[in-house]
Amino acid sequence: MDSKELRVLFRSRFRRAVAMAVALTSLIGLVTGLLATPAPARAETGPASQYVPLDHLSVLNTRTSTGPTQGAKLAPHASLTFDVAGVGSIPAKGITAVALNINVHEADQSGWVTIYPSDAPTKISTLTFAASQSTTGFDLTRMSGTGKISIVNNSDGAAHFTVSARGYYLDAGANTGQEYHAVNPAYLVDTRFGIGSAVAPLQPGATVTVPITGQNDVPSNAVGAVALNILAGGKAAGGYLSVYPSDTADPSISSLNYEPDELNTNFAIPKLSASGTLKITNHGTFSVDVSVTLRGYFSTADGSGSTLTPTDPVVALSTLNGTGTPGNSTAAVKPNQSITFKAVQGAPAGLEVNAVAVNINARRPTSSGYLSVYPKGLPDPNLPSVSYALAQTTNGFDTPDVGQDSEVMVTNHSDGEVHIDVTIRGYLATAAAKDVTQVYDAGTDDDSEEVNYWTPERMQEADDQMDADVAASGLVPGGMESEAVTEDTIHDEPTDGPPDITAQSTFSFTAHHKQIGKFYFPYGSGTKLGCSGIVVGWNLVLSAAHCFDTHGYFGSKFVFAPMWDNKKSPYGVWGIKKVYLDNCRKGGNPQCDWAIVVLKRKNGSTLYSKYGINGYNISGNPIPRDQWVSIVGYPGGDRHPRRCNGRSNPALLGDGHYYWDVNCGDSGMKAGVSGSPWVYYDKYNFHSWVVAATFGGYHEGGYGQWSFAAIWGNHIYALWSIANSHM
Repeated sequence: MDSKELRVLFRSRFRRAVAMAVALTSLIGLVTGLLATPAPARAETGPASQYVPLDHLSVLNTRTSTGPTQGAKLAPHASLTFDVAGVGSIPAKGITAVALNINVHEADQSGWVTIYPSDAPTKISTLTFAASQSTTGFDLTRMSGTGKISIVNNSDGAAHFTVSARGYYLDAGANTGQEYHAVNPAYLVDTRFGIGSAVAPLQPGATVTVPITGQNDVPSNAVGAVALNILAGGKAAGGYLSVYPSDTADPSISSLNYEPDELNTNFAIPKLSASGTLKITNHGTFSVDVSVTLRGYFSTADGSGSTLTPTDPVVALSTLNGTGTPGNSTAAVKPNQSITFKAVQGAPAGLEVNAVAVNINARRPTSSGYLSVYPKGLPDPNLPSVSYALAQTTNGFDTPDVGQDSEVMVTNHSDGEVHIDVTIRGYLATAAAKDVTQVYDAGTDDDSEEVNYWTPERMQEADDQMDADVAASGLVPGGMESEAVTEDTIHDEPTDGPPDITAQSTFSFTAHHKQIGKFYFPYGSGTKLGCSGIVVGWNLVLSAAHCFDTHGYFGSKFVFAPMWDNKKSPYGVWGIKKVYLDNCRKGGNPQCDWAIVVLKRKNGSTLYSKYGINGYNISGNPIPRDQWVSIVGYPGGDRHPRRCNGRSNPALLGDGHYYWDVNCGDSGMKAGVSGSPWVYYDKYNFHSWVVAATFGGYHEGGYGQWSFAAIWGNHIYALWSIANSHM
């Protein structure tokens, strides 16, 4: 489904919201003061912290006697301070932040909620609400030494409030919590399209069980909680969804309140059952469509995941007052327009931030729609971080990775304008830098030497030389010498027999594939060699690690030629600035045969800014069994790229490890195709083409008619993130 189809779907859910515009006009005026008091230049932050998940633990409920209440609504512009530390199973000391689910009920007037440590007041909005509606929000709130949190009802009317803790953070020095691992956003359930369920809305009182572990890059064990975005739509009346571990009773506490004729979203970090599953129950009188997308998971701390450095709210972007906008502009974001914000502002010095916890506020929208939030330099995933109705200010929450130039993008998916506020609640930093090896650094963006060297004639000379080398050495597909190895010893056949293949000798470029290109390396005395690669960021290229560490192809005349074909390079040749490998590649480990290359900029321009070449989505998800994939690369000595189409499956090979494999038959995928991308159309997660592997791994990528690729999982994200932040 493309972004246009999604917008049509979202608009169809909101048609009757127009009738609410007049009633919500007071809210538009009311929220103009949400950011009247800007955050300090350096907000108070806590230490790096690990997560401890909880079952829903109620810490405030004004409708009952939970917290300092007597069952009465909180008065207009009044505040309450309540205990969090020492409540239930939350420790009395040592907590640095708490994951809160906030609900507003029976509001007499529109307004907004502010939540903060009791000794650090702020006027920055945590959650906005409309009169007579039930509204849900999420927050990661820093804890101070008081162990208490304050909540303020910024409204001219009274309202009921309930707050529950989904988990808390402890100083990572204690090493008793869990670390966060981001994954490519993946649909777990979507009743609209039959993902993880039937193509039917969830009936009143019905429950759906959602398996989490062992799929979508989530390990099969040692996982305690997951980060989710939950969406509810297509309902005729209000209600709520509860989300809870499948081995516990339904707590009947809302994870998402929904209203009729709207798409409502909320972020959640629910605890998992011992079997790694969740349940979602519809507490409403009518059926409701439910969509759940996975953002990441929490697992036992081992130094490979991210810790949270919590902070008091830091305003990163406000189009209403010009904070963080180009030229301090106060213009609204137009339909289908994107805007970026700096994700590391306010972060402690020296902190390697790879993701941020942010509150996103869609304000004064002139049409229904949604905002997607994602790393700068990657394509828009077209997934809502916050959905909003016409004229209704709405908050959302997400944990996007940090992209190029330490920035994150926000895109307006609607037919109208919208103002956007983003406040940072915490910084996610990982030890991934220790798991990455920088094996090359040119130290400059000047590529004049290599550009002048690699003329079309020299490229042709290099291809001729490789063709001669292939013929003389008896190389077979993948670039390795022939061995006395039988088919049975290197490949486990699928139970249904060899996969069908369709191969063609040449490949015609389209705009869809212009990211694919070829590397040229001077090597030895007069000999030139090459590998293949694909653009995966605004100036990043994915290839095979063995192209860079096994043969030592480094030098000042080291280039990438995007869309090279028959001595032609329409986008020129680009010098190589840096090369990053995963630390698990040490010793030439074929299971970690991938690399991210940073290209030099041309007069400050990237491939994207100069030619509009945007990067492919990288998928760390397992390739579905028998999935058709296309492998596109540059065989040694060929004058054109080649493509092999085949069905991919995991295969247990001669070194005792699993790799992806495709039967490429006699398609000529031989030396030079190392680093070639394996791409397929991901109809479940990205709704677009993704690169899921790169030609390499066992036997440097192949033997006989079989082509191989290493299985990278989440490792590829850490590598991409580090390379992207050091462009």
